[in-house]
Amino acid sequence: MPTQRPDTIPLTLLLICHDPPPTAHEEQAMDFGAQDKAGALHPGTPSPDGTLRFRVKIAARIPDDSIDYVGPFVHGPRQGRFLYLGYRPIGATVWTRRWKIPLAGITPELVAAAQAEGCALQAAFSARKAALVELIGSGWECVKHSEGYATT
Repeated sequence: MPTQRPDTIPLTLLLICHDPPPTAHEEQAMDFGAQDKAGALHPGTPSPDGTLRFRVKIAARIPDDSIDYVGPFVHGPRQGRFLYLGYRPIGATVWTRRWKIPLAGITPELVAAAQAEGCALQAAFSARKAALVELIGSGWECVKHSEGYATT
């Protein structure tokens, strides 16, 4: 097991995907999931309400008044970190669509609350449109860990 750096704070992110893409597109079976840096997709867990739920582990670094995120699911430059959710034919390497889930709304205060209260940070989005998504409601919030999320 990798050793955690002393200046990193582990975080669990819970994503609720409304309106997930179909499991088939143009007569091809499709994969949809959280994309790691190697390009592998990690599927979510379907919920009775039709959403897909994902649990992603990352870490935050707060070296000064700024914040940064690291981990196998974190993409993008330091000033604009995000998570990718990808959609492609099963076995393919070319993306049909991808969604960027921005991490900018996760503040040092939210990280501190998650650490102090043993909470996860949760956000919801709609997958009706790909590209950079707008989070539903107030964005990231601290919630008690709950069942029904795939662990990635």
